[in-house]
Amino acid sequence: MLLLTDEAERGRRLAKQLGAAHSLWRGAFEPLPSDAGAPQAVVTDVAFDNEAAVHWLRRALRALKQRDVPVVCLLRTEDRREQVQAYALGATRVLPPGASDQDIIRAVRALQERSDTGLAGEALRSRIVEASASFDDMMSAGQNGEPPSLQTVTAHADVVLGAIKQDGVKAWLSALRSYNDVTYQHCLTVTGLAAAFATRLGFCARDRMRLTRAAALHDIGKSRIPLAILDKPGQLTPAEWTIMRSHPVIGYDLLARRDGFCPEELAVVRSHHEMLDGSGYPDGLSGREIGDLTRLLTICDIYAALITPRPYKDAMSATDAYELMVRMGPKLDADMLAEFRRIRDDVDFDPAA
Repeated sequence: MLLLTDEAERGRRLAKQLGAAHSLWRGAFEPLPSDAGAPQAVVTDVAFDNEAAVHWLRRALRALKQRDVPVVCLLRTEDRREQVQAYALGATRVLPPGASDQDIIRAVRALQERSDTGLAGEALRSRIVEASASFDDMMSAGQNGEPPSLQTVTAHADVVLGAIKQDGVKAWLSALRSYNDVTYQHCLTVTGLAAAFATRLGFCARDRMRLTRAAALHDIGKSRIPLAILDKPGQLTPAEWTIMRSHPVIGYDLLARRDGFCPEELAVVRSHHEMLDGSGYPDGLSGREIGDLTRLLTICDIYAALITPRPYKDAMSATDAYELMVRMGPKLDADMLAEFRRIRDDVDFDPAA
């Protein structure tokens, strides 16, 4: 194992705990040691607000890029842009500030033991990084009270559609398991599922783009929800749920200010939590009041939420998640859900594993 760090004292402790065979200190700007060979894994612990440190890290990782060596990156802050930057540098897994030594060890071992090498493919890695960056731009615009540009959303959807076409939904979801940011992971999961669903249903290019863009935008309202609620590591209180449930209307109002988004896309953003039996929110719509694009996206959204782990719950297996949705009966479009079974079969791995 190779440890790359810019803090000597912290690095010595990590090296001891992790059993790292080699440690590099940024202060000396050392190249990879000649006897390092191809380490089984790399752990990076570098401050991203230091340009010299990031340059050194990029140079050190470049030599390992072609060897498919898993890289676990430890973040120093909660800044979401740091996670995007870490993946752009070549991280396979990113851990949040405060990750314990055991968390790091488990992450390294899990990556070493993975038989699925989809993320190691450079094309898919590049698409994940590009999609993450464009999604970050979309959320940053929302945080500033501005709707994302149509060009950014379309480019994001193009990347996801290309990844699904080239690598398949299984590889896409498998790659996203390394994300620790709940909102990013969920939205990119929903977008991948929607792109795969549209393709499976034989949608024309225009309708594939519409559904994929709508999926990318469906939770844009969460950009205006306080992070203390959005990233809370536990169940929300009733008052917090009231705030969280406001995100569809916030997102709709945000996008309605920008020309270019079609009515169907806006309807998805506002109504993706509506249920056919009228039990959803924010408007209590039912039956024919809910359009087809929204019905499709709601299935993808619920499925993604069920197969994705949260701090307060384990992920469901693909099979259990689908069966639970079947038991939701009149809340979901039964015909569309039956078609979605083909996507569930395509996943072909247990996302809870």
